[in-house]
Amino acid sequence: MDIQEEVKKHNETGMNHLKEKNFIGAYNSFYGALNIYETEMMKNPGEEDYKVQYLNFSQMASTMLMLEFKANSSKEHLVQAIEVLKKSVNICLTYRVKYDIYLLTTLLCDCYELQNNYKEIEKLHISNINYLKEQYNPNHAQDYAKNYSTLYYNQSLLVMTEENKDLILYYSRISIILLIEIYKINQDKNIFAHFIDRETLRSVNFTEEEVEDTLKLFDDGKVTEITLNYNK
Repeated sequence: MDIQEEVKKHNETGMNHLKEKNFIGAYNSFYGALNIYETEMMKNPGEEDYKVQYLNFSQMASTMLMLEFKANSSKEHLVQAIEVLKKSVNICLTYRVKYDIYLLTTLLCDCYELQNNYKEIEKLHISNINYLKEQYNPNHAQDYAKNYSTLYYNQSLLVMTEENKDLILYYSRISIILLIEIYKINQDKNIFAHFIDRETLRSVNFTEEEVEDTLKLFDDGKVTEITLNYNK
C-alpha cells in the first residue's frame, strides 16, 4: 500500500469515527496519517507538501482531542492536544511552512483557554512575535501582533457582560500587551496612546513595576525591556 492509500484509509476511518462521535477513534486515525507524513517529512526535509499535510492532520487530530475534552472533561486529552499543537506551531515557524500559523496558534490558545491558563497564551504570543521578528522580519511580527490585538479587543466587546468580567479583563490585558509589542517594533505612539495611563494599566492587572516600565517605554521613546508577568 502506498502513502496516499494509507493516508486515505486513515482519513476515511477517522471521518467515520467522527460521524459516530467517537472522538478518540477519530484522533487515532488522524494521528496515524500524521505519523505517516512525519516519517516522510524526516526522510524528505525539502518536500513542502509533507509538512503541509502533517500540519493538516495535526489540526484535525488535536481538534478531536478538544472535542473529547468538551464531551467528557478528560483533562489528559486536552494536555495531549496542547502537545500536538505546540510541536506543529514550532514546525510551521521553524521550517517556514506555507501554512496558516494563525489557525494553529488560535487552536492552541483555545486549548489553554479551556484550561484557564491565560499566562501560557501570553507566553505563546510573545514567543511567536519574537521568532517572527528575529527569523523573518519585523513586519511579519507587527502584522501578527496587530491581528491578535484586534481580535482580543473585539472579543472583549463581544463578551461585555457582568458574568464575563474576568474574560473581559483577560482579553483587554492581552490586547494591550500585544500593542506594547507593536510599539517596541515601530515606536508609533498613536498605536496605543489611549491605553497609556496608570489606571488603565492597573485595571488589567499590570503590577506597579509593569506600569512604570510601560510608561517609561512610552515617555522615553526608546525600546527597552518590560518585565511583564508572563516572563516571570
